[in-house]
Amino acid sequence: MNKAILLLLLFYSVSLADPGNPDTLRIGEITAFPAGSAVLPVYFYNDELLSAVEIVIHYNHLELRLDSISTAGSRVEYIDPSNIILCDSSGLLDLWIPDFVSFIPEGNGLLARIYFSLTAETELGLYSVDSITWPTPIPIIKKTSFSDQLAYPIYPEIVSGSIALPSYCGDLTLDNIINILDIIFFINYKFKNGALPTYERSCDVNHDNQINILDIVYLVNFKFSFGLPPYCIN
Repeated sequence: MNKAILLLLLFYSVSLADPGNPDTLRIGEITAFPAGSAVLPVYFYNDELLSAVEIVIHYNHLELRLDSISTAGSRVEYIDPSNIILCDSSGLLDLWIPDFVSFIPEGNGLLARIYFSLTAETELGLYSVDSITWPTPIPIIKKTSFSDQLAYPIYPEIVSGSIALPSYCGDLTLDNIINILDIIFFINYKFKNGALPTYERSCDVNHDNQINILDIVYLVNFKFSFGLPPYCIN
């Protein structure tokens, strides 16, 4: 029986106590914007040799579209990509990375990068990305596991991550602050053939579904006359 078959047969069968310091899977926390992309790093720590790593992750597939996964520049980039198995269905992602030649060494660092794309209609907010058990027929259980040298699974501690789409309402210059520069940008855009804002809906600061002089007045009042803060309709 070759090593690949042995891994597949044993990986789900017996749970082994994690020796030493707890192994860990940590999902990154990043900021992104609609109509753009999001690159989410995933890190792992192990203090024993591993024959494989499997991660099962849940994400909001209605707002985030999975494009690809890359191990380039990671601790496992030496593993032949043709040996890596990826399953993706309705917001569930199962990534299995086996080392059929030797073993994944002890260490701490990047496991993979997950690439998402976002549409212009993607809602603002905080999207949690966490590990989860993928419902499958018994006795197979798909969940985040590290496989030791004998292909017995060790279940690591999980640190969940997130993709944040912050509100940029009124922040036309995208410098994370609303000031006179945004008002000047707005005036140039509307009346002097200036540059278009990256996100045009960030201009509708009085939330009336129109972009006009009233929004400029609203911003001026907010900054200099104790007016209400910008509120855009997403």
